[in-house]
Amino acid sequence: SWLVSWFGTVCGGSTAVPLDANVPADEIAELLNRADVSVFFFDKKYEKIIPQLRESCPEVKEYISFSDTLPKILAEMKCYPLSAAQKIHHYTIRYSPAQVLCIGTGLYVKQDVDFGLLKKAVYEAYKMFDSMRIRFVKDEDGEVYQYIVPFEERDIPFKDFSNGKESDAHNEMRRWTAIPFERYNSPMNQVVMIKLPDGYNGIYLKVDHMTMDSSSLIGFNRAVLENYCNMKYDTDVHSPTKPYIPQLDRKSTRLNSSH
Repeated sequence: SWLVSWFGTVCGGSTAVPLDANVPADEIAELLNRADVSVFFFDKKYEKIIPQLRESCPEVKEYISFSDTLPKILAEMKCYPLSAAQKIHHYTIRYSPAQVLCIGTGLYVKQDVDFGLLKKAVYEAYKMFDSMRIRFVKDEDGEVYQYIVPFEERDIPFKDFSNGKESDAHNEMRRWTAIPFERYNSPMNQVVMIKLPDGYNGIYLKVDHMTMDSSSLIGFNRAVLENYCNMKYDTDVHSPTKPYIPQLDRKSTRLNSSH
């Protein structure tokens, strides 16, 4: 994959810039900006620095991961076609690239929070909501499919806004929301643990609208809150949830039966 990307770039008349992956993320961002880079290829083990690079490198338009190859995904993962609603969003992005389909929201409480437990609560919610583990993949003909990864192991970062103005914190989170996700073979959501002024604490949640709607966002936030309370206060509260995969199976069955 590295050789193909390298020779494909240089033989196509563009310039390839090799980077030392062992330098800190902020130095990589500086190098990308200085080199006027527009496409960044990376290995899966460096996936955790991509959100930081997206924020620091506005001229980089596309991030391509070597973590999964198309044949492997299509052969080993069960892939589903896009739903009718997802196709509307897909073609909106395709023919109107300036559109951003991200939804940003927050869940905050005015009390001290154990952020270690909160992180565990988020991971448990990831297990409960398979729609939070959706990835998209495109085949050789340009057809887009979706698949579900079995678990999420991404780090959940922490941001302390408590020493600043609340308006500045919300403006920064709005800026986060305006940054689109990498479309293929990458997570379609982001969770950040937040400490706000005036004693409010909780999470910021950003999702791609192709994977979740407002009801799903409410359900995920509710699950995080219930998981946290169950671990913190030894309660046993679990609101019912409906998995996403059976919905995809039913839609796939209807689609196949119509042909």
